[in-house]
Amino acid sequence: MKIRRYSTGLLCGMAATLTVAAWPESAATAPDSAIHLYSAVYQVQYRGKNVGTMKFSVDYDAADDAYTFTSNSAVRGLLRILSPRPVVERSEFTSDAGEITPLKFWYEDGSRQGNENFHIQFDWDNGLAVAETSTERHEFAVPRGTLDRGTMQVQLMLDVARTGSLGSYTLADNDGLRTYQYHRNGDVQLETSLGVVETQAFVQQRAGSSRQTVLWTASELHHLPVRIEQKRNGETRAVILLESVEWLGDD
Repeated sequence: MKIRRYSTGLLCGMAATLTVAAWPESAATAPDSAIHLYSAVYQVQYRGKNVGTMKFSVDYDAADDAYTFTSNSAVRGLLRILSPRPVVERSEFTSDAGEITPLKFWYEDGSRQGNENFHIQFDWDNGLAVAETSTERHEFAVPRGTLDRGTMQVQLMLDVARTGSLGSYTLADNDGLRTYQYHRNGDVQLETSLGVVETQAFVQQRAGSSRQTVLWTASELHHLPVRIEQKRNGETRAVILLESVEWLGDD
């Protein structure tokens, strides 16, 4: 296995999570060449102050012929009072020619009590998702193209690589479905921890929400986001900037 490493000493940052799934029409039987395995570290900034780190990774389990996307963020300083443990999002999924099907999703809120923790199990035979917390259970229909928070990150990278654009994505969350629309916001040359890179900017918007997420992806990094901003009422609240990435694979 060949490992390509990009590293840096710069610290800059924030936190945000993003992730589509296609209906499973045929089972994948080997690693999907469209999926790039990696481990990336981001620095997290909130209102201009460095507050922690975030890690994204995609791994493959040959025994199960399934992938795992993991987002793990840890804060420092006073924010550790609210979130003493890492906030973790984990998705298990399959992929066939770049079409992703989510299987399971877990969210851990980072608190000691874990009151906001939840788990989603996808039942594709019946077109359902079951979301459970410690006290509630929601069952709802999931149409073709439904994803979860983790797998959307992977599908966005694949779609930009294939078409150069993003559209509408439906996400299964703890209490039902949410739809996000993306539009392209031009090509931008960014100074990053890895040097100057050419990026494509996209804006994520949910209908009726005052929040926006803007992400910049780099084609030379398989369209991995190098910068993500969360805005509310036009004001930037949080930013994450890529600090380092390891590519794990044969390419």
